[in-house]
Amino acid sequence: MSRRRVDEVFTFLSAVHLSESMLGLLERRSCESPAKYTGSLLVVVLDMNNKLQTTARVSAPEGRFWMDKLVVVLLGVLALFLVAGSVQAVEDQEPVWELAKSKGGVKVVQTDVANSRFKATRGTLLSDAKLFDALAVLRDVEACKDWLHKCKYSEVISEVSTVQSIYYMVIDSPFVLKDRDTYVKSTIFYNAQEKAFHIDILGVEDMKPAHKKRVRVLGLTGSWIIEQRGPKQIQLIYEVHMDPQVSTASAANSTLATSVLETLINVDRLAKRAPYLNSTVSTDQLEAITRAPSGNL
Repeated sequence: MSRRRVDEVFTFLSAVHLSESMLGLLERRSCESPAKYTGSLLVVVLDMNNKLQTTARVSAPEGRFWMDKLVVVLLGVLALFLVAGSVQAVEDQEPVWELAKSKGGVKVVQTDVANSRFKATRGTLLSDAKLFDALAVLRDVEACKDWLHKCKYSEVISEVSTVQSIYYMVIDSPFVLKDRDTYVKSTIFYNAQEKAFHIDILGVEDMKPAHKKRVRVLGLTGSWIIEQRGPKQIQLIYEVHMDPQVSTASAANSTLATSVLETLINVDRLAKRAPYLNSTVSTDQLEAITRAPSGNL
């Protein structure tokens, strides 16, 4: 076998060894921090480079030629792995929620949403209201104007099932803007282990054409969670994101934060009064709700 052929074989075997090392790192990437993972990758590349430089087989000009080619390949592979690791780190990063408003025990936070000028908004409140009473308020869609901030009109369009309904609502806007409207698909389920009701909400933009004097809300998504936190305490969590079709995102984000805050206060207040006080859910209804899967919209 010629010297050049020997160098080619050695280079190939070196590349195989490197590939095995890279695959091992790939398997570990999900359980290591980006910094630790990148450091491990650099160690593999530098170690292989040292082995190539100190091996007699690559001392000849032909050997150095093949070594140089392998180094270029190593650098390319390194770049690809670093990019992949960075992308994975971004994907795994938890959203950063920042405090937007706080009042009367309600805390409202907001976070950026990919490909949207408008923030996702979440409000939380610990309340001494009862679980079924708070649920009764949220299920009274036609009384929406009493608990949803700035709700001007609402009606149930269809009771699809025990767990799902479709309703229409109009949100009051300042006089310089048209009112906003939306059709909403609402799905409820009960998590018996957590002792929590979940209500998922999803805008149905194309159910009917928008009213000529109103603007249709786009991309509406959200949820309610009513969770038992103790013998005499529940937690209300309300989260929502939408595109209200306005030019100024900062004003819209501030308005939504106010809406979430005031809505939570209203639900808490109404849950302690008639006709919602001491509400109940039948055994059949509770069983149907319990069987409903999360996110079945």
